[in-house]
Amino acid sequence: MPTVKFNLKDNNVTKASVIMLLFNYDNKRLKLSTGYSVPPKYWNNKSQRVREVMEYFGHTEINEGLEDLSRLILKVYSDNLKNGIQLEPEALKKEVLKQRESPKQVLSTTVFWNTFNDFVEYKRTTLPDIKDYDNSLRKHLLAAEKIFGAPLNFALMKNRSNGFIEKFDHYLTYKAVNSKGEKGLTVNTIGKQYKNLKVFLNWCFEREITPTFSLKHLVTKSEEVDSIYLTETELKKIFDLKIDDPIKKVVRDLFIIGCETGLRFSDFQDLKVITSKKIA
Repeated sequence: MPTVKFNLKDNNVTKASVIMLLFNYDNKRLKLSTGYSVPPKYWNNKSQRVREVMEYFGHTEINEGLEDLSRLILKVYSDNLKNGIQLEPEALKKEVLKQRESPKQVLSTTVFWNTFNDFVEYKRTTLPDIKDYDNSLRKHLLAAEKIFGAPLNFALMKNRSNGFIEKFDHYLTYKAVNSKGEKGLTVNTIGKQYKNLKVFLNWCFEREITPTFSLKHLVTKSEEVDSIYLTETELKKIFDLKIDDPIKKVVRDLFIIGCETGLRFSDFQDLKVITSKKIA
């Protein structure tokens, strides 16, 4: 299986070192300069990415560029393999550089939303209702993107140090409009948004659209909710009550119908009109 790795050309320099890409495939190896450089103290050998720290503001751009390059080289390799072509390292290098330099082929932050659209279309084939993803999650991510003031990308989802998750959480807790038309979602609804976001990200990980990263910081919040309801036995007692007043009887019957069907009040009004005619 082909693998993409990144490391520094020289870990011992005091200033900045070039980040190199190593692509191993079919018992061959391609070594390619990424065009990015970083001081060794800001490089994380384990994650093979720039450390996301406030004192080094270039981490988001570089890490996003490394992810784009990783996807590109895998795509070029895969496309040629599908056509029965196994490129030698030098030929593969030329093809990658050619596509990377082409404006039409440059992978940008639009990758996130293009991928999200692909995810929604996939869910459309597996679920009868995708509004939790196509409506709710999309709406909330777009709103948070606007508040954050920058296009969404996978690097922003990776951890809390860049500030996006905090703004997303604050928006859901205090700004998002709930079903009552008020600002602020319930804890369980917020938890549902994080759960759906995790489903999307795990889908991306499985397809190697973006390198895997921990999702522990995306907390799926929940709380117990007290549900007030009547049991079937209690409803039967109400139903069996002998009521002489026709109006009270209608109210009782509508209450029973509401409990059994979950009708909205606006639907009750139509039922009242029909029943009132019979009483008259």
